[in-house]
Formats: sequence, structure tokens, C-alpha cells
Amino acid sequence: MENTITIKQRLLEAFNVVYLHGVAPRIFFAGGRVNLIGEHIDYNGGHVLPCALDLGTYVAIRTRHDQRKVYHALGATGDWDKYPRGVVNAILQAGYKLNSGFDLLVGGDLPLGAGLSSSASLEVATAFALSSTFGLDIPLVEIARLCQKAENEYVGVNCGILDQFAVAMGKDSQAIYLDTNTLEYEYVPMNLGEHELLIFDTKKKRELASSKYNERRDECEQALKCIQRDGVPNSLASAGDLIDSITNPILYRRAKHVVSEEARTKKAVALLKCCDLGAYGRLMNLSHLSLKNDYEVSCFELDTMCEQLWQCDGVLGARMTGAGFGGCVIALVKKSVSESVVERVLAAYKDITHLEGLCYRCTVGGEPREI
Repeated sequence: MENTITIKQRLLEAFNVVYLHGVAPRIFFAGGRVNLIGEHIDYNGGHVLPCALDLGTYVAIRTRHDQRKVYHALGATGDWDKYPRGVVNAILQAGYKLNSGFDLLVGGDLPLGAGLSSSASLEVATAFALSSTFGLDIPLVEIARLCQKAENEYVGVNCGILDQFAVAMGKDSQAIYLDTNTLEYEYVPMNLGEHELLIFDTKKKRELASSKYNERRDECEQALKCIQRDGVPNSLASAGDLIDSITNPILYRRAKHVVSEEARTKKAVALLKCCDLGAYGRLMNLSHLSLKNDYEVSCFELDTMCEQLWQCDGVLGARMTGAGFGGCVIALVKKSVSESVVERVLAAYKDITHLEGLCYRCTVGGEPREI
């Protein structure tokens, strides 16, 4: 992957081509995110454990003398600009003022469509760039809320706040233990010692992710209604044994995943605090099996990648991360064998799926910043 200096230089050169020479733009960065555990429970009032990544989105911005807002991106196709436009819309609706237009150019090293929150990274980078450029001083938690609002109302994806919060509130070498019901959070040190986190991209396009995501949300809402009396429990994640009374087998399995994943997430925090990485790795494996069997958001490619990783010595755990139906697997691997693990797993994965997977070596990144 390119380093920050190379990406910045490439962005500056491209900016001068797209917008012509003038005052140099300011450049801002926001990382992607990976969820360590706590998948598909952010919209069920549960706890999640994401961390920001050092791979992410770079935004070059320069104010204009008129009110036009111009958007360009390096290598992007389709209606990618709905994300920054949605952020601008949310910022203005919240009462903040932009006293001029701007020229904006987006680039970066975060793979698109891989389940590493490229959309949230773009949203947060845009919001942070606008806040800094126009002196808005929007708090980072508010940036996360505005970016979620942009994706919900402007883009039309009914997402929870996990992605935007993790990107906006990330800290170096720390995960975020977040209560999605209250937005209370604490930082959990990632003392990985002789181990590292590897992200394996299946290169399977996530065609079903958006439609199935909304379908799972609906199923979880139905499951909660089955057991809710006078507003109790207030979330599916806090339902506990109450889910045993759900008679619909599909709704029961969805609820079972949510409740069990909530318990795994709480346990994972305790294990990471005491550096019991072996036990945490086993929770990762159980999380994937639950996502596969009970929540049914995995796919052949994700399962194959996990199964190949589980067979390797030095791999403590592996699980799908993100919405599912393609995207990425995160693995906790011993550094001394990581090269051989990557080579073996990607070769076996290609033999089985005929897809050319990739591995990203990432460190736990920090908060949005100016470069």
C-alpha cells in the first residue's frame, strides 16, 4: 500500500490538474474501520468493539470565491458523491454555516466495497475537513451523528452508528467499546504483543449486503416485538433468555445471534484487558459461526477464507467482519508465521474459489486529522 506522503503528493498533483493551480488545498484524513467483534448488533442496542485503521480516505479541499460546491474523486465510479453531498446537507440542516463554496478531491488507500467502512471513512473525512476549513469546531461525536444521519436520510442506507463512530473516535493502538444504546464508550488497549491483525479481502462483491441488511433489521424488529411487553426489554441485545419464547424459527435464530454476540463482545473486552489473546481468538471463531448459521449473512467465500485460516498454526482466530455476503475476514495471527499463513491461505482460497484474494497488514489507526 502507498504511504501517507506518497498519497498526499499524488492528491496535490491531481488537485492542480482538476482545479488548476492556485492556493494549495488543505488535506485531511479519516481511517476505515474494522469491527473486532460485535457484528450486526449496533442497530439492536448492543455493545460493539471496533477500531479505526491506518488505511483510509484523504480529502483535499480549497474554498472558492462563490457558493459552488464541486466534487471529484480519484478512481471512483458511480454516484460516490452522494456521501459528501449528504454530509454537507446534514451539516447545514444542523444549523452550521458554510460561508463559501469549495473544491473537493477525494483519494485514499482503503479498498472500496470490502466491508472496511469506506463510506463512513469518506463521510467523516469530509465532515472533519469542512469543520476545520470553515471553523465550525464540530465535536467528533457530533460528526459521527451527522455522518450517520447523512447515510440514513440522504444516501438511504438504514445503518447504525457503529461505522461513523469508530472512524470519528478512533485512537492509536486502542479499540472502542461502545454501547450503541447510550453512546457511552471506553477505550480498550490493543496489546497484541507477538501477534498482529490481518485483514483478508475475499474480493467477493457484496451484491446482497444492502438488501439483506435491511431485511435483517426488519427481522430483528419483529423478534423484539414478539417478546416486548410495555417497552421491556428496550433492545434485542438486552433480551437474554426472553428470546426462548420466540416461536418463529427464523426470528429466533436472528435473536439468538444478537444475544450471544452481545455476550461474546462483553467477554472479549475482559479478555483483551488481561491480554488473553487465545481465548479472544476462540470468541472470534464462535462469532463467525453465529453469523453464518444463525444470522445467515456469510457466504461461501467468507466461510472458505475462515476455514483455511482456522487450519493454520499460529492463527488464534478469524471471522467475517462487516455487513457480510462478501468483503473481508479479520484474523489474529502470530507475527512469526504471518508471511507463511498469508501465502498458504491465499493460495488455497484461489484454488477453491478461483478468486484472487488480498491481505492487508493494518495497524490500529487514530482519529481524523489534517495531513
